[in-house]
Parts: sequence; structure tokens; C-alpha cells
Amino acid sequence: MLSTLLYPFFASARYWRRRLAIKSRSISLKISPENAERFGLEGSGQKFLDSLITERELQLMSVEIEALPSGWAAQQALRQKLERWKSVPGRTLFVHLRFPSLRGYWVGSIADSLWMEPCSSLFWVGVGVSPFFYGALLERLGVQADLVAAGSFKSFGESYTRSAPTQENRLQLKELVGSLQSQVLEQIVDARFKEIDFKQLSTDQNEDSQHKREFSSFKQQKLAHLNSLMKKGALSVEELEEEGLIDGVLYRDQYEQEVRTFVNRDSKPLTQRYDFWLGIERLWKQWTRSNVVVISLKGPVVEQPQSKSSIASAQILPVLRRIEKDSSIKGVIVSIDSPGGSAIASDQIARAIQILRRKKPVIAVMGNVAASGGYYIAASCDAIYAHANTVTGSIGVVGGKLSLGQALGRIGVHSEVISAGNNADFLSPLRPFSDKQREQFRGFLYRTYDRFLHVVSSGRKIPVAQLEKVAQGRVWTGEQAYKHGLVDGVGGLKEALKALSQRIKGTKLAPVWIDFKPHPFERVRNVLGSVGMSSSREGIRSSDNILLRELLREAPLLIRLVVENPQKPLLLLSDWEDCL
Repeated sequence: MLSTLLYPFFASARYWRRRLAIKSRSISLKISPENAERFGLEGSGQKFLDSLITERELQLMSVEIEALPSGWAAQQALRQKLERWKSVPGRTLFVHLRFPSLRGYWVGSIADSLWMEPCSSLFWVGVGVSPFFYGALLERLGVQADLVAAGSFKSFGESYTRSAPTQENRLQLKELVGSLQSQVLEQIVDARFKEIDFKQLSTDQNEDSQHKREFSSFKQQKLAHLNSLMKKGALSVEELEEEGLIDGVLYRDQYEQEVRTFVNRDSKPLTQRYDFWLGIERLWKQWTRSNVVVISLKGPVVEQPQSKSSIASAQILPVLRRIEKDSSIKGVIVSIDSPGGSAIASDQIARAIQILRRKKPVIAVMGNVAASGGYYIAASCDAIYAHANTVTGSIGVVGGKLSLGQALGRIGVHSEVISAGNNADFLSPLRPFSDKQREQFRGFLYRTYDRFLHVVSSGRKIPVAQLEKVAQGRVWTGEQAYKHGLVDGVGGLKEALKALSQRIKGTKLAPVWIDFKPHPFERVRNVLGSVGMSSSREGIRSSDNILLRELLREAPLLIRLVVENPQKPLLLLSDWEDCL
């Protein structure tokens, strides 16, 4: 009844949205540091671009790039949205680049016309990663990170035990950044030096096969040349124009005049009113026709909610159970952006997805990172889609403890174990593992690793022996993962929805989003909980752990999890992905 009464209001939203598009004929976007994350994966900016693709009356899109959303996959998705918009015949895309980096240029290179300001330069430098190693520092402080890994490429622990990467880690990082850089340069060449343009240079246009060979050779030469340009570092706008990498040099006011001239009128770009009516229309569709749920999982995988964004099994499991019982929901998409975390929480979520799959299809789509515990969850879905430059894989386990006995001894604090049985100090933060304990702990981790392999093997239909070759904690880009069979396709939400529609035949999909955000008072509750615990008898017995948790509250996730629960294995990617 209520939906019938409100229908005229919601129906008018489409009318006003369409009228604004017809009146404008152009759209101007500015991606700035203030709004860049709106254009990230699942952001309102990405959904806004999706709606613009269907507006047939729009002739010109002007994009001013001053910043980019964080993450390779988010930047790739933004570039693909712009490419989809301009692929409609009769449309033109202008870009004014004021973000002088290879990534900024890569996103902007899809434009029909690309300009920069006269005084700017472009830092044409290679893709790299600079992981930090704290082993020497911790040794100097008298702190021993006694960490063990299952998987020769599982590198997280070495950041706290070494001063340089192992050969295995160096190899995987070199291949990872090499894959990312190859993708970027190939897409730049495809955008700026199109095959249709090369036809004009071809000596024999009547021979398609010869033309393809000539263009392939031309493309390889261009790739080699773009790689060689990185030796220069910063390229001036004059050099960029000479290389054919930009179309001209314009100040901001000149660029705005160019836009107005192109549409043959004063540019009246779509405003927030368009976004308002679009939001009303989207709300109506979700309210009345939702039959697909997109579950957004972001952050580390943990058992209980954290003060920051996290994938807490205690929050997610009840939602998955309700979805399973809701007959109006025909399918589920699990959107994952996570470096992993707790093995127990990952396994709990994976199990709930396996049960959900018995009644409705579940498709996983990966964001910037979906590795280790994040991949564990995805492997239980019917199909997996990853962006070409998603960081994924890392099928391995890590765990251990911090030993503070030596550090405490330096300030006059000592401890002695008095026990009635063996291994009373197994998990004690006051002393490292003995050789025998370390072997026992390694066996414990390898049992978790075998479970990880079993879950992936069962979900991906890959024999364990074959899976071992691409496991061992090794990380891959989405493109590499597709070649190894770890994902079903290269793509994002659009491809995942298409795959879901093939499984739900005869049903028009209308997705609704579920996002898990931290409770605003979660951090206060954590602090109060610690205070309350320290005043109890249990708190007196474990006061060393409480003190350690407080000191390391802002420490990297691995260290915090190891300190709080050394008895629980971790499926967690190293923190070097933040350096990419």
C-alpha cells in the first residue's frame, strides 16, 4: 500500500534525471583529494558513472584528475568505467591531468584528448614496492618475534625477523610488480596508439594478416620505448607532446574554454541535483525489486568486530543465515577487499557460504586485495572474479609469538617458570619457543595449511598436488591468478552480476548492498573492557598480555593478533601491499 502511494514521487525521479541529462548534454567531473575515494570500488562515484553510461543524450565528459582512489583495482575499475562511457558512438572524453604520476596518466590515457598544464611534468617511473623490515630494530630492543610460516613464500613473519627479504619473497615481489607494470604500459599503448590509427602507417592495408604482424611489432617497439623513458624519471610536457603521450598543453581556464567550445554553448554540467534524483531512483529499485544481495567485506578477517573496518565472523554469520532463509533473495555476490587475518574466522565464514550455496548461487568479486584469508573465503563461492591487478593468492599460514623476556630483563624485570606439567611456557610472551616447541608449533600451522589447501581444492576443483605449485603463500595479480585457475575470470561487479544472471535464469537482477561498518563506540568498549579486565583476578594473572596489547594497539595487524591470540593461526598477507 505504501509503495503504491509513493510510486508517483519515485517515478518522477527518472523523469527529472533524464531531463537534466537532455538539458546539459555534457558532464564535468573533478577527482580531487577530497572526493577521490568516492570513485573507489563500490563508491558512489563508480555508481554515478554507471548511470551516465545509459544517458544517451550526453555528448561530452570532462574529467579533471587531481587525485585517484587508493588501490590498483579501484583505479583500474575507474579507467574501465570511463572507457565504457566513451565506447558509445558519438561520445567524446576530455581529460585534464593534474596528477603527475604513471598511475594518473594510465587512468587518463583512455581519453580522446588529454591535456596537462604548461608548468607540470610527469614522473614516468616504474612500479615498485619497498617493504619494511624490523628485525634489527627488535633485536636491538631485546624483542624476539618468534614467527613460523607454512609456505615457502609466506613472507609476513620475515618483516619482523629479518633485515632483508628472502630470495623467495624477492622473486614473488619482482614478478608481481612486473605484471602490474606490464598491464599498465600495454593498456597505455592500446589507448594512445590504436590499431585503427596504425592502419594509416601500414604499407599494405589490404593484407589483414600482414597488418596485424606489423602492428604487433609496432606495439612491442612502443612498449620497449616507454620502458626506456623511465630512465629519465620526470618528463616535461614538451617531451610528452613530442612522444604523442598527450594532445596539448592548456591552463585550467583554457581547458574549460575548450570544453565550452566543443559543445558549442556554455557548459552546464550535470550537478548534484542529478545525483539526488539518481539516489531516489536507486532507493526505489532496491526497496521494491531487490532480489540479489551484494555483501561488502572490507578489512582484516577477525572473529569479533574491531574499532576499524573489519570482516568479523560474529557479525557476518547471522546475516548469511538470514539470507539463506529469505526466499526473495535469488543470489548473492560477496565483494572482498581483505589481506586476510584469523584462520578460524575465515573458515567459519567459508563454511557459512558453503551452506548458503546449497540454496542459491554465490559469486565472489575481488577488490584491491583478496589474499590469504580473503582468498579462503572466496574459494568457497561458486565462481570468483578478480580485477587484472587485484593482489590475491597467498595460500599459506603464519603464526607465533613475541618474546619480551630479554627486553624486560634489561630494565630489571625477570621471570621463572614453575609448572606442574610440560610446556607451561609454550605460549608465554616472556621467552621464545624451544627448538622442540617450534617444531610442534610448525606442525600445528601445517595442519591449518593442509585444511586451507583442502578448502581451495574442493572449491576450485583443483587437485591438491597441482594446487601446491601455485600455493606456498605466493601472491599473484588477478591476471596471473586467472592463468593459474585460481579465479574464473578477470573483471569486477559487472562480470560477477552477469555470471550470477546465468545461474538465475529468467530473473532480472536488482542488487541491494550490505556493508559492515564498525560501531561508533566499539573502540570505547574495547578500552573499557581492558580496564575492567585488568581489575579482575583473571586480569592480574594476564596483566603482562594486557599491557602488551595496550602498547601495541596501533601496531600492524599481525603483531596485534599474535600478541592477543598466539594459539590461533593466521591467514594474512604481508603489509607490503600498502607500499605498492
